Amino acid sequence: MRFLKQLNLNRRISNDTTLYSDVTNSNVYVSPTGRGSLVIPNGPTGSQPTGLPGMMRYDTTTNQVMVFQGGTYGNGGQWRALRFKESVGITRETYTGDGSTTVFGPLNPQPPGIVQNGSTWTGDNLIVIVGNVYQTWNSNYLIQTGSTIGAPYNASPYDGTKYFIQFTSAVPGLSTPIVILHGFDQ
Repeated sequence: MRFLKQLNLNRRISNDTTLYSDVTNSNVYVSPTGRGSLVIPNGPTGSQPTGLPGMMRYDTTTNQVMVFQGGTYGNGGQWRALRFKESVGITRETYTGDGSTTVFGPLNPQPPGIVQNGSTWTGDNLIVIVGNVYQTWNSNYLIQTGSTIGAPYNASPYDGTKYFIQFTSAVPGLSTPIVILHGFDQ
């Protein structure tokens, strides 16, 4: 009866529980007594397979455990580093308004395309304060790439693919402080 509930994957030793499949619960167990470990597939970044949601591998280039998250490959899904409990930290960027400038940046570090919960990164993932007034994304500021804004942000020394914050009107002068906080989503 034991073999109907638990499929032993070691054909040489019939009572080996190092690796077995519990067909009742559809689970695979690897050394449940704590005397072993599981080595997951690994390789460099360039050798990642076409991912499906839930796949896991170890990236030997970045030394990170990677999980495929999102839709299918090429449809919003991507390989992402598995986060542990370490704090990533909040980034604070400060600029000064001059009464005419509307574009500040680029944001550093650059935000990810997909945030930790799997949704797309937007300007809602920032806290922007001008003087002592909180700014609202899509009302007071937009997030643009250098190529969207145009000259000089799409050429050297800027990178046209980097994200900038663009206010919908000039930030007041008199050295008005602009504070941008980001990294909450990571």
